[in-house]
Amino acid sequence: MTKRHWEQAQFYQACLAAHLINPIPYPVEFIRGAELEVMVSNIIVDDGEVRGVETEAGDRFDCRYLILAPGREGADWLSKEANRLNLTMHNNPVDVGVRVEVPVAVMQELTDVLYEAKLEFTSKSFDDRIRTFCMCPNGEVIMESTGGCDPVITVNGHSYANHSSGNTNFALLVSTAFTEPFREPIAYGKHLARLANILSGGVLVQRLGDLLEGQRSTPARIERSVVQPTLKTATPGDLSFVLSYR
Repeated sequence: MTKRHWEQAQFYQACLAAHLINPIPYPVEFIRGAELEVMVSNIIVDDGEVRGVETEAGDRFDCRYLILAPGREGADWLSKEANRLNLTMHNNPVDVGVRVEVPVAVMQELTDVLYEAKLEFTSKSFDDRIRTFCMCPNGEVIMESTGGCDPVITVNGHSYANHSSGNTNFALLVSTAFTEPFREPIAYGKHLARLANILSGGVLVQRLGDLLEGQRSTPARIERSVVQPTLKTATPGDLSFVLSYR
């Protein structure tokens, strides 16, 4: 990958702060009437039609049409509102997995051409769909909170235009579509993340070799590992205490 291609690929990451400080000057009428940092408590429905929303402060905003996009932090709230309003909901497949770090050379043949390779296969034992996601060449693993009223700590990854870690990281996810009576995909995912938080005080890290051998990773084992984790605050441990055998 040439320097020019690398810089283009990392444009958004490197320039995000600058754009937040100096936003593109869209016409004011595009954002007229916007209310920021206002928490919505419930959706107002009358005679089967949406009428608006009510905030936690008791203010009401009326509308003809309502678009709900609360993101991950508001997913629990949206689910509760849908139940309250007797809306039909369908469970999406649950994605559970880990973030993997390998030396850059392991994935370089793909990342030099595709940058973020999307790999997918089906497991032999359980016929589960397994895929890679959010590949970060020369990137770092970071901790992040899910936010909301009941946050848990998870991991993510990113890359910088002007810094190379020597590792490539990516999420390795297993997708499972649960059947009835399962109705809590968000709660299930949070439960698994919370187990890791309880065991480690944050997030767990384990060498693949230790995981395959059924051994807990220790600081000494991590220290002599070929791959050095970029997230130095991760606690060495045993992922089998968090993730089921499947």
